[in-house]
Amino acid sequence: MHTNELIFSLIDNLPTVTLFYFIIVITVRVCFNVILRPAELLYLFVIHSIVYIGCILLFNIFYSSLVIIPILLILKMKKNYINIIKLSIIPLYIIVLFKIAEFISIILYVFFTLELATVNILSEAFFIVLFLLSVNKINIFLENKLSYLNNSKYHKLLILSIYIMIITYNIIISHSFENKHLYVLAAAIIIVFGVYCLYLLIVLVKNILLEKKNVLELEKIKQQKKYILALEKNNNEIRKFKHDFNNIILGLDGYINNDDFDKEKLKKYFNSTIMNFNNNIELNDIVIAKLNSIKVSSLKSLITNKVLVAQNNNINVDINIQGEIHDFYTDEMQLSRILGILLDNAIEASLELTDDKKIEMNIIQIDKTTDIQISNTFNNTGTPIADFNKEGFSTKGTNRGLGLNSAHEIANKLNMLLNTEIDESTFIQNLAIEGKYYTENRHVTSK
Repeated sequence: MHTNELIFSLIDNLPTVTLFYFIIVITVRVCFNVILRPAELLYLFVIHSIVYIGCILLFNIFYSSLVIIPILLILKMKKNYINIIKLSIIPLYIIVLFKIAEFISIILYVFFTLELATVNILSEAFFIVLFLLSVNKINIFLENKLSYLNNSKYHKLLILSIYIMIITYNIIISHSFENKHLYVLAAAIIIVFGVYCLYLLIVLVKNILLEKKNVLELEKIKQQKKYILALEKNNNEIRKFKHDFNNIILGLDGYINNDDFDKEKLKKYFNSTIMNFNNNIELNDIVIAKLNSIKVSSLKSLITNKVLVAQNNNINVDINIQGEIHDFYTDEMQLSRILGILLDNAIEASLELTDDKKIEMNIIQIDKTTDIQISNTFNNTGTPIADFNKEGFSTKGTNRGLGLNSAHEIANKLNMLLNTEIDESTFIQNLAIEGKYYTENRHVTSK
């Protein structure tokens, strides 16, 4: 194609170039939440024009699927997170809308004997209307469904299917201008494969949700097993209590039945042995009873298990929960992982001390925001807070600090914020859960 012919072709196709530019700008704004400044809009138009001209020069046709190139470049320039699956589905979505708009226009052409130029204008008008009506709904659908496919073993299969379909369609459509049968075949392929990809997407999401449910059930079973083991250990403590109680009664019997009854010795024995023993029993029972305010079974089971472990290791535990908590408004399994790590670290750090072993847990929920604070006494050697969060860091050997680093990674991926504080000999972990970012379908949106 000569330069003059190319210029005239571009002028003739200026409405189409502008149409695709409009599509790209709206897609970037709605689907990727990117607002472009005037200079960036100009940059985007230049990139799009270069792609359009290059495609016309090479193939004598512009493939609508190539809108992905300027979108990808502008997202990289803005350093925006790129969802590869969404980026792959967008050209397919645009092609399908074009085919639907063409189909409506052809029906009008047949029934009302319109001119071909009018049909082309109607086709583009119908496309714009369909695009504006559906782009927000499509984005919401993709946000809800594709979040389950990210980092899953299925997303590569979906992407491969989409690109095979688009390439096949482009090859056929490029040879169909003089062959109506090939054109119909190309339209049929894009529609059939579009429906197939939609079906594949739904099936994959269902499979992933099922896998997540299975993992959650396995995690619950694991926590229940730990809970049962803790109860068994607690049962052994009850047996030990009975044995100690019998010894105390025998001691009292010795004081009471002794002919040389000494009231002062009995009083001292009562205060030092019986009262202290009774206070410890009451304190443990009160702490466990407070956990009844947590109505989420898996988390109540986990925290109860950790409290029993701490109490059985002579660690003083204090728990304060404001009101009843029926929902933590985040991923239940991931929250269990974080709390398990924090409580295990608190128990381990307290066990390093010879006395003053304390763990305190405070939970407060206002609307959908939940604050969980776990503090414990520890051996403060002056280590900077930042070092505690490093992968593999520990004061007790290699690979002992992986847990806290993992807890931060999990929190950062969800609607949670984990902060660490040190107040003299107290190590404090503050976990904030922003429930407003957790939707009704149990999906975590971006923070």
